[in-house]
Amino acid sequence: MRTLQNTLLLAALLLPLAAFSQRTITVTGGSSAKINPDYVTISMTITVQDISVVGSFAKNDEFEARLRSALGTVGVQNSDIEMRTFALNPTYDYSQPAGMSPKLTGYHYIGSYAAKVRKIANLARALDAASGSGATNVSVESYGSTGADVLEKEAMKGALAEAKDKASYLAKQMGGTLGEIVSISDHVATGGGGGGAMNEQEREEQERRGRSGGRINPEEISRSSTLTVTFIVK
Repeated sequence: MRTLQNTLLLAALLLPLAAFSQRTITVTGGSSAKINPDYVTISMTITVQDISVVGSFAKNDEFEARLRSALGTVGVQNSDIEMRTFALNPTYDYSQPAGMSPKLTGYHYIGSYAAKVRKIANLARALDAASGSGATNVSVESYGSTGADVLEKEAMKGALAEAKDKASYLAKQMGGTLGEIVSISDHVATGGGGGGAMNEQEREEQERRGRSGGRINPEEISRSSTLTVTFIVK
């Protein structure tokens, strides 16, 4: 009797695992969410010259104060103006007698600044103010929205709903009903900005689309999500 029981147990263990596996459906759903930008970032350059490093920094401080004051008159907050980078290049007089080293004549200071204009309607006035203060290379860098952080979730929610709708239909055709989710993989695409984990190609696309290329008219900010979802079929 014990031999028969052991034989039956061994036979059960040797049954293909597929005999115990559940039926599944794998579908893909996609969706996107968009929002209008509510602020714009502009960039500009400050350039000064002086015979000393100390003098160059002092002149830049004066220039920066003028820039901040000018932008403040059109509603740009001081906290929304930032210095990004600077370069200090020495200048030389090369017209020295033969055999003598060039003579250091001063320094050329170049500072890069950015400002966030929170009212897009004030953009043209902000560009005028920055140029009027003496800044150069004044341009529109990018548009953004304070509500952009929720776009990814909205896009994924829509993608999941579409995937579930597809799977429900297929489960019905199989003579069953849709069960719980087994797995989800997310493939994020971006427009006018990024969301979620991005590879290098997606990041480059984000930067390409997020920058306006100097456009005065803003483009919509969007997030798109494609989900591959596997459901159990009961």
